[in-house]
Amino acid sequence: MKKINITRSIFTFLFTLLMFSKIAAQEISKEEWKKMSPKERKEYKQKILIDSKQKTLVALNSRAWVLEANTVQDHYGESYIIEPSLNFVGVAGENSTLQLGESGAIGINGVGGITLDGKVKKHDIDEGKKATSPMSVRLEVSGASSGFVSILVNVSPDGNASATVTDMYGNRLTYRGQIKALGESRVFKGMTNYL
Repeated sequence: MKKINITRSIFTFLFTLLMFSKIAAQEISKEEWKKMSPKERKEYKQKILIDSKQKTLVALNSRAWVLEANTVQDHYGESYIIEPSLNFVGVAGENSTLQLGESGAIGINGVGGITLDGKVKKHDIDEGKKATSPMSVRLEVSGASSGFVSILVNVSPDGNASATVTDMYGNRLTYRGQIKALGESRVFKGMTNYL
């Protein structure tokens, strides 16, 4: 039964990827954009937004996604600009990874920060009521080094997302960036920490 679900998820992902590559090839030129009426422009933007949301939903439902963060906010509200390839929240099936890193530093994970792996215990998706409404994902993750962590991911239809990570002591960290399918992501995972 599990093999069928994995095969179905892979098929759905590949089919959607094929469909979106055809849609991406249909981009319009500046001249065509200028010729469009305001109503046509609005419809075109709406179509792009709906297509983007569907692509994101495929990644979320297949449990194969990464939020590449370009900023992180601590529980005091201080925001920091960070490198997306080293700082991310990711889910691959039943596994989850949280990583903070800094280019130019070594750190305990080899990329200037910390990498925590865990098992996803809960993965609930709210797709929103409308085709262009935001989505959210609630995760519960347990890991050897991180204990129990809850993650709330809010995703806009265009793929911009924020993930608020709350540990069992109430400490919070919010990642903000772009959510991508696992196959499209270009993150570098450091060594996992086992404390």
